[in-house]
Amino acid sequence: MNEPEQTIMRTSLSRPQQLLGGDREMVIMAGLGAAMMAVSVMTFVSFVLAIVGFWTIVIVLARIGKADPMMRKVYSRHLQYKDFYSAKSGVTGFGKTPKRGWRTRMPASVAGWADSSQARQSSGKKPEPAGEDSSRISSPRSP
Repeated sequence: MNEPEQTIMRTSLSRPQQLLGGDREMVIMAGLGAAMMAVSVMTFVSFVLAIVGFWTIVIVLARIGKADPMMRKVYSRHLQYKDFYSAKSGVTGFGKTPKRGWRTRMPASVAGWADSSQARQSSGKKPEPAGEDSSRISSPRSP
């Protein structure tokens, strides 16, 4: 009697809207572009090229829609983000942004060289004098 009420979730309401298997807006824009190309030139060849081009685009969009139906929205949101967000705030945060390339990690050959060069370095501490323990030495006394 105290069990929570279960709500039925219909998949037709949560599915993204697709047209011919692709993103709805992109398929409509492809059709509009093909129609404009066919009507603007008004030759038989332009109609054939528009139809072939439209169906080629629809096939590509259907493959994209099958892989990820929300890919267009994710990609358009991705374009809104900056390449680099500075760790500083305020006026100092508007400095130069670093140039970023495809490879941001250090190559293995350089990393191996850096690792071996660090192993050869000695510790930053001064070595303790032999035979003396600093805990047994008393501090100087005033007269």
